[in-house]
Amino acid sequence: MIELKSKKECCGCSACVNICPQKCIIMKEDEEGFIYPAVNAKTCIECNLCRQVCPILNSHASRQMNPHTSVISAARENHEQNASGFCPSTYAAYCLDQEIRQMSSSGGIFFTVAEQVLKTGGIVFGVRLAEDCRSAYHISVENKNELSLLLGSKYMQSNPGNCFSEARRYLEEGRRVLFVGAPCQIEGLKKFLKKDYPYLLCMDFICHGVPSPKTWRKYLKYRERQANDSACAVQFRNKNFGWQKYQLSIQFENGGCYRKEHAEDLYMKLFLNNISMRPSCYSCSFRKINRVSDLTIADFWGIGRTVPEMDDDKGTSLIVVHSAKGKDLLEAIRDQIRLKEVDAKRAFSENPSVKKQPVKPLLRGRYFTTIDRLPIETAGARYLILSEWKKKLRKIKKSIILSKKKKGT
Repeated sequence: MIELKSKKECCGCSACVNICPQKCIIMKEDEEGFIYPAVNAKTCIECNLCRQVCPILNSHASRQMNPHTSVISAARENHEQNASGFCPSTYAAYCLDQEIRQMSSSGGIFFTVAEQVLKTGGIVFGVRLAEDCRSAYHISVENKNELSLLLGSKYMQSNPGNCFSEARRYLEEGRRVLFVGAPCQIEGLKKFLKKDYPYLLCMDFICHGVPSPKTWRKYLKYRERQANDSACAVQFRNKNFGWQKYQLSIQFENGGCYRKEHAEDLYMKLFLNNISMRPSCYSCSFRKINRVSDLTIADFWGIGRTVPEMDDDKGTSLIVVHSAKGKDLLEAIRDQIRLKEVDAKRAFSENPSVKKQPVKPLLRGRYFTTIDRLPIETAGARYLILSEWKKKLRKIKKSIILSKKKKGT
């Protein structure tokens, strides 16, 4: 039976739910809005399969990076062979179809890869936003028209449900499967499958962390009160005013729209300041260069300094190829994308989430307690201010210590 000593030991991937032969495990939401396994002890047969597939309890990541490893070391690791004997490569890329690129969070690479898999009769698993815009979950799609449901970032934790089991069923039938998810979800899927399927393709992304669905529900309700209407569509990465300064956009039934740059929006600030993230995200086991996925995608921040000719503020993707399958897939879409191989050190230099753990705010726990008592706009603003003051105090303390050290020498 899976028993968590700490919530840091669970990333919510649902591998344990999918593997249980007795179906005695369900994922339940806690007081912060994150899902964790709950076991029915009466029907559990103590087979321990749930523990065996947990990606955190059984981390088998090869050459796992220390969170304090330098970018230079990370770049060196990227150019060495990974556990499967493949030497990873790093690229800047974007889709040549400008409509697809505009609808995507960065360069439109996911859509192009997914479309290629569908053309070969494959299945694509990815994350969609619920119709009421209040949650996100994994689904599978089999035709191009449904791919639009999976486009764009969803800044809340998704629920994979039974998609691991569904993916295995398609693989056993000999169908090609592309599974897209957070690094922890891909590790969970691989542990669940227990073997490498030749028709399986996995794509993850460089992840800052996953924010609380509860925080999102409260925030969306606040915006609906402000608009006096129900939300009908959400874009977490609207690029109408550029990729670099993307905006959170909420459309309402009456035609109204809320739109705010991410650096100014309350929900995004809570996330980017690490206040609303899952406990396991602060010590993530999967924040590394070499991964079990075939492809890793991300925003290519700093593209203007690395490959200036590919910087038009419409979105450029960073791609890391981890396997021969990933390389073959990239070759298959080469005529649909602009692609340039880049130096790993430069590619990762302005994307710290590839290796750096987010700092857990001291007031995080108090924040989650407060949002049950106060409106999210009040509680959120209060803890953002307090968080900023804590950061300033840490900087002052650090500069004083450095100053004393210099005087001492």
